[in-house]
Parts: sequence; C-alpha cells; structure tokens
Amino acid sequence: MKSRLVEYKGALSLLLQNGKILLVNIAEARAYLIDFNNPDYSNVPNKLGPEELAMESYPGDTVAYVCDEGFLHIVHAEKYKELLSDKECRYLTVPEFAERHGRQIAIVRRMCQNGRIEGAIQKGKTWLIPATSPYPTDIKS
Repeated sequence: MKSRLVEYKGALSLLLQNGKILLVNIAEARAYLIDFNNPDYSNVPNKLGPEELAMESYPGDTVAYVCDEGFLHIVHAEKYKELLSDKECRYLTVPEFAERHGRQIAIVRRMCQNGRIEGAIQKGKTWLIPATSPYPTDIKS
C-alpha cells in the first residue's frame, strides 16, 4: 500500500508509505483523492519496519487507499462522495481571494505559505483557496 486516507474520531489522516501520518483538512483530503498519484503521496521509500505500526493496522475507517500498483481503491463510498461533493469545492486563486477580502496579493500568498488560510493547497506554483475559507482574523503577519 502506497498511501491511505483514514477517518478516526472525526478527524482525517493521510498515512504515507514512509511512515508519516498527516492530519489533513477536507480540502487536503479532496486534493489527495483527486491527485493520488502525486509523488508527494506515493513515491517515498518504505521506512516502516516490522516492529513499527503497519499502515494497514492504523486505527480508523479507511476512506480510500492507493495500492502498490498505483490504483485508488474507494472503501467508504459515502465519505468519498461527501469529500468530493460540490460543497466547498470552488477554489479561488490568490489574486481572487485578495480582491474578495481587500488585501494585497503578497500578504495572502505569504499567509498561504505559512499555513494560515484554512484549506489552502498548492498545485505546482499556484495556491488554491476554498471560496468558503475565512480571512484570518488574528494579527500575526
């Protein structure tokens, strides 16, 4: 298994072959389901030893996983549909988000890079922000 998307106690986790366990939000889970063959998810060396917790035995309900052959297998169809539903599915570019909130593009881009805008994902050099993401109200820069 190359990767596995799991729901456990209401949270989504992405388990990678190199032993990393990433807590992901809905936008990140959706990005994984759409772009599951992205090398960030699958082309990592397997560092799980026999004494470590195997990806298959990690607790929770499997939503989907990518097998060693690189195919996506859907296990929990209802959760899969929910994650890919049109709800919250429209994305804005950094300039669109900046204009909507009356902010400078450079500031919004930096906030994306620092993980401060909920659900922002990077595809290549482009940041995509869910249209429903709020502008951060804290005063960090």
